[in-house]
Amino acid sequence: MISIVIPTLNEEAYIAKTLESLLNQEKVLEIILVDAHSDDGTVRIAQSIADKMHLPLRVITSPVRDVGKQRNLAAAQCRGEWILFLDADVLLPAEFTSKALTELEKRKLKLAGTPFFASEPATFYRIVYWLYARVLFPIIRIFIPVLHGCSLFVQMDLHKRTGGFREGVTFEDYDYSRRAAQIAKSGVLRDVYVRTSARRFYNASAADNWELIRGTAISLLQNRAVAKEDLARYQKKTGKHGSPRF
Repeated sequence: MISIVIPTLNEEAYIAKTLESLLNQEKVLEIILVDAHSDDGTVRIAQSIADKMHLPLRVITSPVRDVGKQRNLAAAQCRGEWILFLDADVLLPAEFTSKALTELEKRKLKLAGTPFFASEPATFYRIVYWLYARVLFPIIRIFIPVLHGCSLFVQMDLHKRTGGFREGVTFEDYDYSRRAAQIAKSGVLRDVYVRTSARRFYNASAADNWELIRGTAISLLQNRAVAKEDLARYQKKTGKHGSPRF
């Protein structure tokens, strides 16, 4: 059975779509939404959707706005054999969880990410995300076993052995997946995928994009997490992405 963990911060425009995509998923024991004191209606909307759809949702509160901390807090309360870490703007296709568990067992993976494509119908976003998922990211993984935290399966025992996510940093998912890959077999699932929003790029300037590219390169090439101060522009916009374009 799977425990699904969703960290949130001002996600009222996105969280309903994500929860709706979980409605008919199988083998889901619980959904834990860990909110970092959102200033909007994130928690109210999530609870309303869950009550209406009879989703097994629990809401907990993080004392700080930090994704690593939020994931660790929720994981400490998970009861499932597997944890699925999801971002609050991720959409799951039908039969996602059942197909994923079948593949995890077949390939004997203890940690696995999924390909992710743009939710937006705009051709530009669709092409860029497809090229990243199908071309660039597989090349990166030849050399560095990183995975993205937007849709990440980990066996509970392995999560405990890693010591959890590093807190107070960015690219904590890269750091986590590298450390976990040193302990157990990891990979990218082939039979499933997710869609995620390109919201970080809706109104991004050239300086914003350069900061993100630079931070990614530092994390990958220097094999480390990156201080939040090094992505100040990225951090400033977190939770302020605007309305979905899908």
